[in-house]
Amino acid sequence: MKRALPIALAAWILSAAGACGGEPAGAGAHVDADAPARAGAFRGRELFDAPAAPEFTLSDQHGRRFRLADHRGSVVLLFFGFVHCPDACPATLSSWGSVQQSLGERVGRVSFAFVTVDPQRDTPERLARHLAVFGEGFLGLSGTEAELAKVFDAYSVRRERVPIDADEAGMGYVVDHTTRTLLIDAEGRMRVEHDFRSRPADIAADLIRLLEE
Repeated sequence: MKRALPIALAAWILSAAGACGGEPAGAGAHVDADAPARAGAFRGRELFDAPAAPEFTLSDQHGRRFRLADHRGSVVLLFFGFVHCPDACPATLSSWGSVQQSLGERVGRVSFAFVTVDPQRDTPERLARHLAVFGEGFLGLSGTEAELAKVFDAYSVRRERVPIDADEAGMGYVVDHTTRTLLIDAEGRMRVEHDFRSRPADIAADLIRLLEE
């Protein structure tokens, strides 16, 4: 018998079903960047039951194995995207670059993890070049189709290849995919999610709050 998903995990799954280039599901829950936050409230969407983040192991762009469990004690930003993404992914990575600057000395306690949904094109070398444009220390994670499929399933990440007319770069397709950044706290619990349109200041504020707990 399958166990029912924790309420907060189920809520994250539903709200994370946005697609690259489309209106993210659950956009009504997006925090207004100009609205004052409640005292003590997170600026992103809080997962009140704080379910444990599913464990996984992948490889980064440098060939090192990345185990989520090894990052206990740090806060992890987890996002699923791809190098050729035209909108949500570069917006997220640009935001992360600003977040890094806002964190100052705290940045060493935060891991920025970008999991590819396009492993056929996103080689380690390509991920390394692409991520370096946006900031230092971003981790580009990939693996075999079987390894990635387990992670996508565990986090209910939707990805769908959409054919397009091949351009001079020979792209041929884009990938519609989940477009939320998940904040995992130092104890490995899923705490907050942010839309790709969230202000860097709001993401940084939530990270600092998690780091100070």
